[in-house]
Amino acid sequence: MNTFAQLFAHYLTRSGYSASQLARLTNIPKMTLLHWQQGQVKRPRSWQDLLRVSHTLHLTKNELNLLLHEAGHPPVAELAANNPTPKDRELLTKWLQQSSHPPHSPFQVIPDLPTFAGRQPELAQLESWLCANHHPTVYCLSGMGGVGKTVLAARLAYRLRPHFPDGVLWARLEAGSSPMPILRLFAAAYGEDVREYEDVDSRSQAVRMVLADKRVLMVLDNVNDSQQAQPLLPPTGPGAVLLTTRRRNLLLAEGAHHLHLEPFTLEESLALLTRLLGSDRAAQEEKVLTAVSHILHHLPLSLAIVGRRLATDPTQSAADWLHQLQQHPLDALADESQSVRATLALSFATLPATHQHFFMALSQLSHTFFTPEMAAAHAGLSDDDTRRYLCDLYNLSLVHCGGHNTYRLIPLLAQFAQELHHPT
Repeated sequence: MNTFAQLFAHYLTRSGYSASQLARLTNIPKMTLLHWQQGQVKRPRSWQDLLRVSHTLHLTKNELNLLLHEAGHPPVAELAANNPTPKDRELLTKWLQQSSHPPHSPFQVIPDLPTFAGRQPELAQLESWLCANHHPTVYCLSGMGGVGKTVLAARLAYRLRPHFPDGVLWARLEAGSSPMPILRLFAAAYGEDVREYEDVDSRSQAVRMVLADKRVLMVLDNVNDSQQAQPLLPPTGPGAVLLTTRRRNLLLAEGAHHLHLEPFTLEESLALLTRLLGSDRAAQEEKVLTAVSHILHHLPLSLAIVGRRLATDPTQSAADWLHQLQQHPLDALADESQSVRATLALSFATLPATHQHFFMALSQLSHTFFTPEMAAAHAGLSDDDTRRYLCDLYNLSLVHCGGHNTYRLIPLLAQFAQELHHPT
């Protein structure tokens, strides 16, 4: 993905808007924004569109100038000096009035979730770690896709903002993306320009110097590759780093404080659905909502999708949704910007081809606990290879441990594996 696309995707994710919402707010076609986000357009021709987007995304002047630079356009001051039309000058006015100096403490966190529920023990544990005065290692929050790692990290960042007077930095790491633009964003948050450092090592060193004595919280979201994240880390000291990852065995987190996030308890599931539906309706349909929670294995993403759709569609009852989930769960679990199937596909895509074929073979064991020997027989593999593959899948939370020498696929993963094994 090109650098402009990475920057735009980062700003969009941080804002909490979907491409559809941003299109409505800016009157820029949704497909145009998607082409920017996906890297199909490397250099948008209209700097005016970039300013409209930047206004809606609440970018600082430094952040806008970074975006303009990557899109091949001059900075704000130069655009204003090139005799713009009255209409264009009106667009530029906000940015001309804004100081180039960064705020005292940057706060780059995505929006907090107003319907946040549960996770009180996990919040307490993470707070106790992050509120230490010295941080000799990173902190790692792992769990399967859709279990709520990002939402929990955001809630934590808002709660701990006063504890980190030098700011909170946030970056989502996409597969295959470069750390270079993220390093620029981190430096720009403190008024530093590191463009002259054109390789990862030198730019990383420059940013470490910026962050060396700062009491800052850095959240690196969706880490899948230790080499990608390593250059972003500040020096050991007063700054804290929280990683979210689908991997239990991330090399970068070796020796770190590690919290693995499990699906909700039933109490937490019902608390989230109550936030979304209101206490009266949740109480009236509690029995059916309990059944819905169980069939979704208490996965927060799935519960949030069902709760939102129930809350906005008066023609559907919880019983209707339970029937849909019993028949075609993954088809039902999608809304405007989120999809359980797409979330699981991201984890699946990180597997080597050998592991993908093995995971699909496990669909034949989807209704029961199974041993490595049973999996080996179904997949036609040796016991040694099977145990190794199961270990790798477990580390990505694509299989769950059911006790000594036993495994299982949770229902949504089983459905996903069956789709892959028997595509329509």
